[in-house]
Amino acid sequence: MAVSKLPMTKFGKPRSAVILRASELLTATLKTPPTDVLQWDQFGKRALGLVNTMTWNNLALISNSFARANVRNEKLLKRVADRMCDDLQSKEKFGPKEIALVVNAYTKLNFLDENMFRDISQYLIQRGVSDFNEQHLALMVHSWGRFNLQDPLLMQHFFRRAIEINDTLTPQALANIAGGAAKLGERNVELFTAIGHTILTVDREYDAQHIANLLTAFAKMKGLINDEAVIKKLVGDVMKKHRSLRALEVAAIFGALSKLEYRDYRVYEVLMRRAQEDVRRYLPTQLAQVVHSLSTVHPEWTEAFESFAPELHRQIENMDDVTVLLILASYARAKVRLHLEMIFYMHYLIN
Repeated sequence: MAVSKLPMTKFGKPRSAVILRASELLTATLKTPPTDVLQWDQFGKRALGLVNTMTWNNLALISNSFARANVRNEKLLKRVADRMCDDLQSKEKFGPKEIALVVNAYTKLNFLDENMFRDISQYLIQRGVSDFNEQHLALMVHSWGRFNLQDPLLMQHFFRRAIEINDTLTPQALANIAGGAAKLGERNVELFTAIGHTILTVDREYDAQHIANLLTAFAKMKGLINDEAVIKKLVGDVMKKHRSLRALEVAAIFGALSKLEYRDYRVYEVLMRRAQEDVRRYLPTQLAQVVHSLSTVHPEWTEAFESFAPELHRQIENMDDVTVLLILASYARAKVRLHLEMIFYMHYLIN
C-alpha cells in the first residue's frame, strides 16, 4: 500500500509523522486518503503525543479530519475527551466553533464519551449560547439527538437561540435542528412554529435529504402545530425533485407522509414509481417501510405490492424479525399473497 507524501519535507524527503508539528499534522491529515491505513495510524500516534500541547482549535480540526476519513482511533478520542473534561473543569474558555467541531467528530465516529458530553452540557448551560451560529446549533442539536441524550435544559438554550436566528438558518441547519429535536421528543411549539414559518416565507432550495428529514421531524411532532401548509410546501418540493430521490429518502418520505395522514395521493404514486424504478438499490428495511406505508394509504394498489414481491423474496435472507413482521402485516392488509416459499421462510425466522 502506497504511503501518501506529507506536505513538509526534509532534504527532499517526506518528514516522518512522528516529528510533525500540530499545524503540519493537520495539513497532512487533510491531504491523506482514508485508504492509507499505515499513515493514519502514524497520525494517530503523533496526535496522541501532542494532545496536551495543542490548542483547542487544532485539536478540534484534527478530530474532524479523523472523522471525515472515518478513522476511529479510540485511544485518541478518549484522550481528547479526557482533556476536554479537565479543561472545562479548570474553567478554560471555549468558543462555539471548537466545541461544535469536537462534538461533530465524536458523532460522525459514533463515539459517545458520556463524561465529555455531560461536562459540555453543564458548561454551555452556565456560559450561554448567544454567540452560536446556525452551523454550531445544527451540529450540537443533531449530535444530542443522534446519541439520544435527554437534556431538556440545554435544549431550551439551543432552541431559544435557533428561534432568534431562524430566518438565517440554512436548509441543512433547519433539517438537523428539527430532526434532533424530534428524536429527543422535544415537543417545542415555538421552535417548530418558527421552522415552519421559515419554510413558508424564506425562499430556499431544499434538497431531497433536507425534505426527508424535515417531513420525518414534523411527522414525529404530529399534532403539535397546524402544519398543513408546511407539509404541502415540502410535498411540492418532493414532486419537483422526485427523480433525484434515493432509496433512503423515498422510504423516509413515504413513512412520514403516511404517519401524517397526508391525503394528496398523487405524491404516493410518484414515490411508488420511483421505488419501482430503483428497487434493487433498496435495503430490506427500506422496502419494508415502503410497502408498510403503501398498505396504510393505498392497500388497493395490488399491482404495486406484486411488483415489490420478487425483490423482497431475493433479499429475504438479509431480513431481521421486525422487518419480516412488517412485511407480513403489510401484505396481509393489502390482501396480496406472497410467494409460498417466502411465507414459510418468514415464519421460520420469527418462530
